[in-house]
This record gives sequence, C-alpha cells and structure tokens, in this order.
Amino acid sequence: MTRLIQEINNDTAFLLQENDIQPISIDGYKAYLETGNRLMFESEYFNRRRQLVTLALHVVIDSDPKETIALLEQVIWEVCNEYSWALPAHLEKDSDSTFSTNSPSMIDLFAAETAQTLSEIREILEYHLSKFIIERIEYEIEKRILTPFESRPWTWERLDNNWSSVIASCIGMTSLSLMDKDSPRLHAILDRLDQSFYAYFSSFSDDGVCEEGISYWTYGFGYYCYFAEKYQRIFNDEKYTKNPLLTNIAAFPFAVQISEKQFIPFSDSQMTTLPIGLLSFCQNTFQVNVPYANEAPSLHFDHCYRWAHLYRNLLWAGEIKAQVANKIHYFPDAEWLLVNDKETQLLFAAKGGNNNESHNHNDVGHFIIGTQDELFLTDLGAGEYTQAYFHNETRYTFLNNRSLGHSVPFINYTEQRAGRFAAKKTQFQDNENGWLFSMELDDVYSENAFINRFYRQWHWDYLNDALILTDEIEFSRKKGNSIIQNFVSRIEPVVRNDVIYWKGADKQLELHFKNEGEQIVVIPEVIQAHDGKNQEVFRLILVLSDVKRDYRKDLYFKLRNF
Repeated sequence: MTRLIQEINNDTAFLLQENDIQPISIDGYKAYLETGNRLMFESEYFNRRRQLVTLALHVVIDSDPKETIALLEQVIWEVCNEYSWALPAHLEKDSDSTFSTNSPSMIDLFAAETAQTLSEIREILEYHLSKFIIERIEYEIEKRILTPFESRPWTWERLDNNWSSVIASCIGMTSLSLMDKDSPRLHAILDRLDQSFYAYFSSFSDDGVCEEGISYWTYGFGYYCYFAEKYQRIFNDEKYTKNPLLTNIAAFPFAVQISEKQFIPFSDSQMTTLPIGLLSFCQNTFQVNVPYANEAPSLHFDHCYRWAHLYRNLLWAGEIKAQVANKIHYFPDAEWLLVNDKETQLLFAAKGGNNNESHNHNDVGHFIIGTQDELFLTDLGAGEYTQAYFHNETRYTFLNNRSLGHSVPFINYTEQRAGRFAAKKTQFQDNENGWLFSMELDDVYSENAFINRFYRQWHWDYLNDALILTDEIEFSRKKGNSIIQNFVSRIEPVVRNDVIYWKGADKQLELHFKNEGEQIVVIPEVIQAHDGKNQEVFRLILVLSDVKRDYRKDLYFKLRNF
C-alpha cells in the first residue's frame, strides 16, 4: 500500500507542477478511420484518464486537497467536453470517412467506465467538489449513458463475454451512486441488467474457466464483483454473490498461475498483474485460494487507469496468504490441462475446446511447455488491437490468432478453421506411470486436409521425466499427403543432428524424434504485440512430404539443466 500511496502523491505533484491537461486531438479519430490504428487516439484518451483517476485518488488520501481539487475539476470538465466517451473502434460509422451522429451517446466499455468513474468520484468527493461540477457530471451521465440505455436495446446486453458484464456492472454502479435506493427508476435499471449478467455467465461452464484469458477474467469478473459488493452494501442483500458458479470462477486465476505475473497465455492473454482489491474480495467472499500478493500493485499496473480497480486496491487491499497450486489441474468443460510441477520444474498446458470462443484463436490441440520461470514453447497471446484484428475476414491473417501461430500441425497445406469446430473424445487420466491427455482433431481441419481421423496425445512419463507427443492421422487418400509439424517459441531453436534445443536462462528444452525424411526449418516471424511493438518469434517446422494413408509420429520433449 505504501508504494501505491507514494505513486499517487508523486504523480499528483507532477500534474500540479505541469498544470497541463492531456488534449484529445482529431488526429486519433482520423487515424482510425483512415488506417484502423487505435493507439494514437487511445494513448491520449488513457493519459487523460490517468490524470482524472490520479487526482481523484489523491483527494481521497490527502488531508488538505484544495490545490488538487482545482485541477481535478478542470480535468473533469474536459472529460465532460469530449466528443464521445466511447473509443473510435467502437463507434458506428455513417461512411468510411465519418462516424455516426449518435457517437456522443454511444455506450461501449469505456463510455460506461467513464460514467462509473465520474459517478463514484462525485459520490465519494461530494463535499469537496463544487455544485457546478457535480451538476455537469450528472448532466453528462444522464445524456450520454442513462437515457440512451433506457431508450433502446443494446447488442452488448446479450453478449456472452466481458462486454455484457463490464458495461452492465458500470451502469449498475453508476445508478447506485446517483439514485436513491428506493427509486423506481433504479430498480427498473437493475432488473434489466440481470439479462446482461445472465448472458455473461452463460459463457462459463461449471469448471469456471474464462476462455477469453486471464486479462478478461480480471475485466469481466472484476467489474461484476465490484457491482455485487456495492449492491450488497447498499441493500444488505447477497443476491449477486450466491450463485455457486461464482466460486469456481473466482478460483480460476489460482489454478492457471505460472509465476507472479504469468498465467496460462491462451487466447488474447498478456502479461498481467491482478488487482489486489479484487483478489481480497474473492478470497473473503468466496473462500477460495487466490494468487499470492503482498501489496497493492502500482498505480500504473493498468494502462487504461480504471478507477474501479485502483480505488478498490486502495480500499480493500488485505493480507493474501501464500498457497501452492495443485500439481495437476484439469478443467473438463473447457478441456484445458495445466501441469505445474514444482519438483521437476515442468510447466505444461494444453487445450481442446473449439474455434468459436470469444477472442478466439484457432488453437485446438495447442500446447505450451517450459518451467515456472520461462516458456520454451509458448502462446503468443493478444496481438495489437486494430480494426482488422476484429474483422472476421482479416482476424486470421494475424499470426497470434491463426493456427500457424500455435503448436499444431499444418496438414496438406491446410490450417485449422474458425467456427464451431471442436475437439472430440477429449480424455485425461493420471496413474502411477504418468498422465495422459488426448483428443481427436479431425473436425477442426477442413475437407481440404483429406483427414479421416486425427488423434493427438500427450503422455508424461514419470520414470524418464519426458513428455511424449503422439500424432496419429488417417488420410482419405492413399498417398501424396504433406504434414508440417509446427512449434512456436520466443526463443530461437538450435538444430543439431535431428535434436532441437531451445536454450533458456537456466534450462533447455530438447526435442528428440526419429527422422523419417523430415526437413527441419526455423522460420523467424515478426508480430505486433498488444502494445503495438514489434516482437520476433520463431516457428520450428518439421516438413514431411508424400505421406501415405496412415501417419504416426512420436516426439520426445525433455527439460534439462545445462
């Protein structure tokens, strides 16, 4: 907590000295319309949110905040003057060169978050803020959020992903902050929000896996928890924390944690720090183990500077006991396996599932392997969010999302396809000889792959500390087939006499196999990471041509010290 408070104090001192509110220029809007670039606008937008949140937090902790309040009110005024609280990427367009006239009242994730931020700042700092600025906050929230919400149905209300939860939770918290608890209008809004929460939780199965990735667990489930707590505190009613499914969802991060800031990076995940306020709430409310944390994260842990996270980090941070995750955790509904063996240092994860998940990657049958400190075969996680990244016709041109960006084979020059195509007959078993995880993958490839059956199995041999990957494919044609085994890493592999090495800081991963005429090729690739920066990654491929009807390959992976 000391670090967070010091950062708030330091940043506030800097903002007061600079006395310069972040402008939001037309250039960012034009860049999105012309090229699909989001970062230009969003860097300005989120820097202004940083100013807003930092100054408001400083007023909360400062005993004499007069100087801060003056600048805070000016920042609030500029936020209220914005063309739209929604991001350009979420605005409707009248043409390729202009946004719709309804843009100022568009409700997206960030418009709803802005309303929630302003309404709670108004609620908490009411006796510090001038009546003039309070009335402006109330007017803009009414005009931009509450009246538009009540005036028509919104697509996001029925989405089975983080949108329904975040926006509904923000509107719920905003209404709770601004309206009397006995207001009929408040209760009508809350009743309507229930359909959004129902839609959100329909994206989960009983095992509690957030298929969108850990970052979206923090986002969607975090905002839901913040709303549930506020509702419970005002009405003394545990209505929104009683669903048994919530306990499994709350336990998800603990099960998929690799190290302090690293979690299984499936889907659009990225390196993330979880808010300690949310972890404390989950531990205390749902009585689950959560990832260890001994202090509130930095003021800058979330580049969007979300008030809901930061204020509750300040308010709720408590002791979180260190726990040790289960050695093996299998999620039967999502078909994820995680092995986190501290004794051998093995970190392994693989997934079945389907190619129609929210923030989908074509990655059925994909796996990662490494240690708790370093992944040798990995998942590239989220790429840079651009206009093309979210268009169905272009999404799978990005290596992060297409199957070539995952450790799955390229069969008869055919990648996996997006849509409701899933693993079949997925099974996990563990015994004294080792664990087995297997599935059939023929449905996730199109008919152009000429596959009758594709069986993939991982077997951990306890006796030899080796992972054996077995692929068995039966083709529909007798000869002329091609198989390219594909393995993805951020480490450049070294090939020596049909053994491949990925060398890390303390260990190396070795791949051994019987060469039956495979051509071994290392392909460097450049991707745009989520922050827009270029990153070099490597694909190791084993190319085998003129394969007959039946194919079987055993590939042996071993972790070794060097």
